[in-house]
Amino acid sequence: MWKKTKLAAGTPVETYLRARGYHGQLPRALRFHPNLKHKDGPQSHPAMVAAVLKGSNLVAVHRTYLQPDGGGKAGLSDDKLSLGPIGGGAVYLYNGPLPHSGELMVSEGIETGLAAMQATGIPTWAALSAGGIRKLILPPLEFAPKIIIAADHDRAGLEAAQAAARRWHAEGRRVTIAKPPKEGEDFADMIRGAP
Repeated sequence: MWKKTKLAAGTPVETYLRARGYHGQLPRALRFHPNLKHKDGPQSHPAMVAAVLKGSNLVAVHRTYLQPDGGGKAGLSDDKLSLGPIGGGAVYLYNGPLPHSGELMVSEGIETGLAAMQATGIPTWAALSAGGIRKLILPPLEFAPKIIIAADHDRAGLEAAQAAARRWHAEGRRVTIAKPPKEGEDFADMIRGAP
């Protein structure tokens, strides 16, 4: 599946991300597939396909099914599906090596991570769920001693962020949890101007 994708620039993936309020550089980990099958039936749909990595190893792909023009999600029973073992892995949303500052931000969702990265300039990994944040395997301490968790402001998101923060703090990392001011929001909601 990954081999049949193409770069996101100029595709419905770019349209979708721009409509969501993201205006930064498109991550190489996000690509476009014009016609992926979905569990709901025989029809194919365009999709944003994300590489899920552990270290430098591609271990899974995450798919977000889109409307043909990229104006939004496809509206299927489940617009987001994964294929492969995503536990411990992440979608690396920045292009390039970690900066010398040693800061790394982690988020649940791809769109949330892009919003937080756009606002701060800090390289970001998307763990794809609250459970993904709990299980996320970080780079060695010397490469990422400072972690910022861009938590969703809901019970599951905050509990996952607190559990991960305790684990990473025990590894010797400095961990900060950031959350949107309004309960029920994530950082993607903030850049879209959610009420």
